[in-house]
Amino acid sequence: MNIHQGIPPTAPQAPLFDLQGQHYSFVQFNEDIRAVANDFSLGDNITGAVVVADNGEYTEIWATESQRPFDISAIYVKVKG
Repeated sequence: MNIHQGIPPTAPQAPLFDLQGQHYSFVQFNEDIRAVANDFSLGDNITGAVVVADNGEYTEIWATESQRPFDISAIYVKVKG
């Protein structure tokens, strides 16, 4: 499955560099990335996620299929928020 299935081609995209800041959290562990991907039907190719959470709920989610998700130039697509 592809991250872009069901996501409009006009969905915002940004490099990881732009998603740094105190309100963003990088999902670091593989099992947590899989949980985010499964909870929001993002597919099997997700390699990284950046989230904003408020009171235990994800209010914003960005995901990538990059082979180098920790690279600041990895492109993330906004899938929620």
